[in-house]
Amino acid sequence: MNNLSFVELKESNIDEAVKLFVEYFNITEKTNWTYDKAFRRIHEAITKEDSLSLMILLNQKVVGFEMGYLEQYEDGLVFDLHEIVIAKAYQRKGYGKALLTEAMKRAKDKGAFLCQLIAINDAAHDKFYSSLGIQNCTNLVLKSRIIWDSSF
Repeated sequence: MNNLSFVELKESNIDEAVKLFVEYFNITEKTNWTYDKAFRRIHEAITKEDSLSLMILLNQKVVGFEMGYLEQYEDGLVFDLHEIVIAKAYQRKGYGKALLTEAMKRAKDKGAFLCQLIAINDAAHDKFYSSLGIQNCTNLVLKSRIIWDSSF
């Protein structure tokens, strides 16, 4: 893990994150992200007030990024992790763990007391997040409704 560094993900370096996002999801996850849609998703997160978004570099090469932000609740600040992407060739080598550890440290330094996120419900994600001490919530449930074909 020598030669690792972290830089803030911001508008001036967003292009590297967008390209990594599109490549990762379209090749690995078999999705159909366009550059414009990925740009919008990442741009929304990094320009949000109290954004806490980082890229991880190995020998000055971007190998992943996370995007999140601090959100105020009645009992304090919460770090909402919005997305983490590690290039396929660098997965399962500790880079994702190093990236989230750094992000949570920075969130704590800014006053956050909790990290929360929405994740895919499968064994791989569960193993990764639990290795960082992130557990499933028992007091919340995600709810959704498709609205494009429904009448109100």
